[in-house]
Order: sequence, then structure tokens, then C-alpha cells
Amino acid sequence: MLVEKIQEESQPTRLQILFKEFSDGHFHDVAQDDASDPAAVTSAAKKLKREEKALLSVDLDFVRPYECFNTVPSSSVNTMIVVPNNNVRMSEDLKQAAQQLRRGETVI
Repeated sequence: MLVEKIQEESQPTRLQILFKEFSDGHFHDVAQDDASDPAAVTSAAKKLKREEKALLSVDLDFVRPYECFNTVPSSSVNTMIVVPNNNVRMSEDLKQAAQQLRRGETVI
């Protein structure tokens, strides 16, 4: 028992990146990947781009798929915002929701 507990505690926690789509005034998780693997993060971002999605940092800056890996850790919330390409506008709802994400508040 003690050995198992020590092994569990010594294993590093995998850091995850979340891709959250903002639509209808709410965030919806659309993808999650290992934030320590640049290839996995880029692959997930490229897949979303193929689905006609735009990628934004939590500061609402546009991000290319290959930039996601370096953008996410600087946000401290490990989240990329995803919006439909045909509806990329900085609404007040999006600005407020992104601000809540940056502050670590729960955003529904």
C-alpha cells in the first residue's frame, strides 16, 4: 500500500490543453490533448482548422495551429478558444467569457 501511494505521488501529473468552442454564449469542450507533446497539440489544432474553426488564445489573439503549443502555457489556464470561421467576431459575450477564463472562474 505505502509503495503504491509513493509511486502514485512520484508520477508527474500530465498537463492537458483544452480546446473550448464558444457558441451560443457558452463554452463547450471540443478537444483535449497532452500539453507536453507539441505534435499532439498541433495535430488537434489542425483538425479543428480543417473543421473550419478559428483558434484564439484566452487573450483573444488569433493563433495558428503550430503556435498553440507555445501559446497555451503562457496563458496559465491551458486553454485555446475555438470559434466557427464563419462567425469570428469579438462579441461582448466572448470578451467576458474569455476574461472569466483568464481569472480562473468557471465559465459555463
